[in-house]
Amino acid sequence: MAAAHHAGATQVDWNGLPFSVNLTSTGKPWDDSWVAELGSFSGNFTPSSANTAAWAASWRAASRSNYQPATRYFAGSYSYETNTASFLTGTRAYFWLFNPHAPLGEWILLTNPAWTWPTGSSFDPFTTTWASSEATLAVVGQLAAPGWNLKSAAITNSPLPILTFLEWRVLSFTPAEIANPAISSSEADPDGDGSPNLSEYAAGTLPRRATSFPPPVGVFLHLENAQLYGAASLHRSTRITGYSWRAQASDSLSDWTSSTRTVTQQPWEWTVRRSDPVSVKPRGFLRFILQP
Repeated sequence: MAAAHHAGATQVDWNGLPFSVNLTSTGKPWDDSWVAELGSFSGNFTPSSANTAAWAASWRAASRSNYQPATRYFAGSYSYETNTASFLTGTRAYFWLFNPHAPLGEWILLTNPAWTWPTGSSFDPFTTTWASSEATLAVVGQLAAPGWNLKSAAITNSPLPILTFLEWRVLSFTPAEIANPAISSSEADPDGDGSPNLSEYAAGTLPRRATSFPPPVGVFLHLENAQLYGAASLHRSTRITGYSWRAQASDSLSDWTSSTRTVTQQPWEWTVRRSDPVSVKPRGFLRFILQP
């Protein structure tokens, strides 16, 4: 679909169906945790329900939007003068909607054969509009049925697309809030839950909701080969980039080393233990450090 506009570049507007019923795989309405992205997959990658674990590595987002539960709506726009990879002329576009806070993953991926990127131009008087109501295929999830419009699918062991801290700020705050360091800087805590924005970004929690904050690090004794080890478990977001987590151990809280062992490593959780069992060193400490 195309409409006239006054922009000096090629523009694609995309949106959902307002006031429609959109449900999770368990039949619950979508809340404000949901994110919608318009984009394409790089190279010759073709997404399917069998290769969801590889989607994130190939996905390139052109535009993002938060889902608004009051209006049950999402919308965004992407303007460009020159096509760039992975948005080359004729490349298939998709709507990827997901809940980054669902423990096991909730996704729906929509497309239509007609959703292909138009050729970018410095003067294009028309706007291309793509709407979820025009989607003809849900790669995962389900399209409209009696009682609901979109229904997501439960996805396991598959990471979400990465999001830089700057992109996260744009998604989380208004332009006025982004201009205010007291609200949107990495050290700010706008919802007053005790977790600064950088911690919320690293954990995948919501910076404007006080009830959404990084879970505390779990500390416990891990049994391995008939020995007990001090262990710790970290909840983390799979979307962060430009930062990485490190695990460190100490006997005294003054000298820290990277001498730890990974027990389990899942997309959302990392569990490590100390190198020495408690029978050898009954006192010890573990910590996780986020570094650029």
